[in-house]
Amino acid sequence: MRSASSFSLLLALLFATGCASVAEQPVGTASIPESPATAEEQRERAVQTAVQTAFGLEAALFSDAEAVSSREGVAAHFRRGFVHALAQDFADYYWQRGRVQTGPPTLLVPDVVTVLRASERSASAYFETPAALRATWDLPRYTLVEMEREGDRWLVAATAQQEHRPE
Repeated sequence: MRSASSFSLLLALLFATGCASVAEQPVGTASIPESPATAEEQRERAVQTAVQTAFGLEAALFSDAEAVSSREGVAAHFRRGFVHALAQDFADYYWQRGRVQTGPPTLLVPDVVTVLRASERSASAYFETPAALRATWDLPRYTLVEMEREGDRWLVAATAQQEHRPE
């Protein structure tokens, strides 16, 4: 038989992780499931995830730089989050003297991505430029990201920095 203290501990853990919502309800009531996300909400979440994924590709490249053996490999790596032209630019920047050149980061995953607009084929989003990048590269406070839909993927098509929050 388990003690009351272990049960209390279990309840505390459930409440801390948000798993105890049913336990909070009076007996005889049922939990009403959240309505499914609208197409617009799903699109916004997909854009947010795509921005964070794209901006994490540099760190992923650096963590396994020896696995990339060519400029084309670098381009293919960045193609997972960026349009063709930007992936080629990254390949030109990072592939030097026959290997991946590492250095101070130029991309960091943003904590919060705000979607300004999202249609079926394009989207605009922004995030606060991470402080480490602002300090290293003297960048303005916000990064604006233009996204394009390519097949079933959202890809970064352009970025711009600005001092004031985009609207």
